[in-house]
Amino acid sequence: MEGIEEINARWDDDPNHWRGNSYIRLDEVPVPMFYWREIYANRFPAIWSTIKSQWNKYKMVVEYYRRSSPEAFRARFSVNGTLLGLNDITSRIRAERAEEDHTLASHARKALGDELQVLTTYRKGSNRVTMQSDRAIARKLRESGTVLPPPSPPPSVPLPAVPGNS
Repeated sequence: MEGIEEINARWDDDPNHWRGNSYIRLDEVPVPMFYWREIYANRFPAIWSTIKSQWNKYKMVVEYYRRSSPEAFRARFSVNGTLLGLNDITSRIRAERAEEDHTLASHARKALGDELQVLTTYRKGSNRVTMQSDRAIARKLRESGTVLPPPSPPPSVPLPAVPGNS
């Protein structure tokens, strides 16, 4: 995999990261990878269908990289000091996200009860449908900025009495 620092520097034109390099230029102006979907999806759909999967993997990796630090990213996705490949990194990120989504959706189901159904209902044709998947529910909660109450602590179980200690 090309170095994550290089991908990060080519991803978008955020002045904190962008170095002015790109594989694509329009009128000699470098185009950050972030905009490739806009360029290819409508104008060159055959090319977009070829690069779309790779682009999505880069997007996922850059988002994760920017949420952490370079050191934390390397520590999380290296084995014996060698950074894993793109497919292995994205597989781990997907698994981690699935676990986060499951935790958030489960907590929302318990904390919000019937109110969750109101938050996660949408129109499909003339029908109203409620989101069922953990991923869809978690995405909706994040997008809406819904704040959940903290999880309840597990019920305390009284410890059995120790004979002779009264």
